[in-house]
Amino acid sequence: MLPSNENNVRKSLFEMAMRLDNEGNEFWSARDLLQILEYANYSKFKHVLLKAQMACENSGQDVDAHFFPAKK
Repeated sequence: MLPSNENNVRKSLFEMAMRLDNEGNEFWSARDLLQILEYANYSKFKHVLLKAQMACENSGQDVDAHFFPAKK
């Protein structure tokens, strides 16, 4: 087992794809996630995003606060 220190920290693909906005909030690009999750194209991944938005809404969260449309 590797010693735990900053030089040996292994990041998951999700951690490496994480981005920060100007205010320091974490976010992920759908286009990055579709590659990590091995979807062939965005049109197939869009269904996954819609289900995630529905789950967000069903949990009482504001969908617009968690999902932002983005331009390429």
